[in-house]
Amino acid sequence: MKMVMKSEDLFKSKIAAPFLALFATFLFGSVFPVIKITNEMMMVDSKDISSQLFTAGIRYFLAGLFMVIYLMVIKKEKPKFTKNKMLVFFGIALIYTYFQKALFYIGTANTTGMKSALLMASSTLFTVFISPLFFKNDKINTKKIISLILGFTGIIFINLSKDFSLDFTIMGDGFLILVGLLGSFSIIAVKISSVKIHPAEITGFNTFIGGFLLIMTGVINLDYTKLNFSFLSFALILYLSVVTVIGPLIMNTLYKYHKAGEISFYGFGTPLFGSILSAVLLPNESFTFNIVIALFLIILSLLILNSKRKIILKNPS
Repeated sequence: MKMVMKSEDLFKSKIAAPFLALFATFLFGSVFPVIKITNEMMMVDSKDISSQLFTAGIRYFLAGLFMVIYLMVIKKEKPKFTKNKMLVFFGIALIYTYFQKALFYIGTANTTGMKSALLMASSTLFTVFISPLFFKNDKINTKKIISLILGFTGIIFINLSKDFSLDFTIMGDGFLILVGLLGSFSIIAVKISSVKIHPAEITGFNTFIGGFLLIMTGVINLDYTKLNFSFLSFALILYLSVVTVIGPLIMNTLYKYHKAGEISFYGFGTPLFGSILSAVLLPNESFTFNIVIALFLIILSLLILNSKRKIILKNPS
């Protein structure tokens, strides 16, 4: 009981909260280079879609399993499975986990870690643009317009080469922008569904179901002889699964004890840490003028957007 109280005190602390929020965004940002490293270790080629779906499926299947265990064992929740609930779980699993994560893994394999980290910020921008179509109290204002202009200008800079010509690939950059668009719709779907179903329950079961579907799709044309499974590669997949659970858990706990604007402010950490870690961990990546400008514009966009505004920061990958 004392340990639980100490944990609660830590999350309630005004001093610890910024460090915990930045730690969560550090975890989110680390996903991009770790996926690239895992693919290289397992000898997953950028054109080998079956292997990409299979490894993605393992990650999200395990993450979903961890979430369900957390809900049922630690939180003592006993979900009641109704027809409507199962339709919600499968519907969101198809959009958010199956299609979105499939495109995410394929896109990440076909572009750089830095560009992946920055392009995933498009999900927040798309959500701002689309939300007013579904929620009357969520209207476009001057601050949002400025944020959208800065953010999408940053995305344009990401896809410019050194001589400012367009450097854009459909299966890489295009897929990741589509991931951002699908992510915005899934966030809205979860928000609507969470009126009747707890968000943690939706996330846990849709991740579990989506991960299973990704594995089943991946194994259809999978050539096991090409995959280089090792203790380290599996450890990295396990790390990605844990991040998928721990990151949102930290953020949601912080939202419980602090004002949403105070916590969502640190959302800039995901593209920042994702870019820095990609430059440090991936040998062929480094900061270019365009990437620095894009990073500045996207971070500024997120800071403006999150100032005194209630936003649930979700795991981008």
